[in-house]
Amino acid sequence: MKSVRTVLLLGLAVILSGLMGSVAYAQDPDQGKATYEEQVWQCQRCHGPNGEGLYARPLAGSEKSAQEWLDQVRNGGRAMPAFSAEQVSDQQILDMQAYFSGLTKPANFTPKQPPTAEDPGQNLMLQKRCVACHEEEATTGQGRLISNFIDRGVVPTQEVVVKQLRTPFKNMPSFRPEQVSDDEAALIAEFLAAQVAAQTPPPALPQSGGETSSPMFPLVLLAVGTALALTGLALRRGLAR
Repeated sequence: MKSVRTVLLLGLAVILSGLMGSVAYAQDPDQGKATYEEQVWQCQRCHGPNGEGLYARPLAGSEKSAQEWLDQVRNGGRAMPAFSAEQVSDQQILDMQAYFSGLTKPANFTPKQPPTAEDPGQNLMLQKRCVACHEEEATTGQGRLISNFIDRGVVPTQEVVVKQLRTPFKNMPSFRPEQVSDDEAALIAEFLAAQVAAQTPPPALPQSGGETSSPMFPLVLLAVGTALALTGLALRRGLAR
């Protein structure tokens, strides 16, 4: 009887484990599509609007398991940054895995190659795939990122850039030191700082004329005051007579 009971308990445990697993990994491909297109739009910049591949490999027709997707998104890869749970949940990752695994894999794929630049910091932005999200800054030295620095009065120093790479705010994923080193971040900061300086208007200079006080004004006031004082003194003497 003991052996029968043990077998029954083990069987029940296996069934419950399977049920729990199916609940935990329930996936919605339609929701995965919506998440990819509307929430983690950054992924499109490297993997293409439909997962067809761009700077990075295609996601369409993915043969990676759900757990492999979770590991990849959370930890990043050779060139891929990592996304936090606040940016995209585990369930949303699993939904995207279900969506892309159901698509047809592109027959051919050649990754887009960014241009090169003479400035080392600019070149790093191009080659480290920063260009995928910061194309205007990386190619022309202008754009919203530069404007944000100017508007906030922030100089993009090495410390500022490293902090953003390691512990980014808002939508930007994080980069490990193996992907972008602190020294490389310093070169990127130098390039960005030069662009900010070039587009920052000079401090306002004093304007001549108009509202500027004339240097003769105090003398005029002194003369008027003296005249009034003498007039008052003359009046007092006249009344005293």
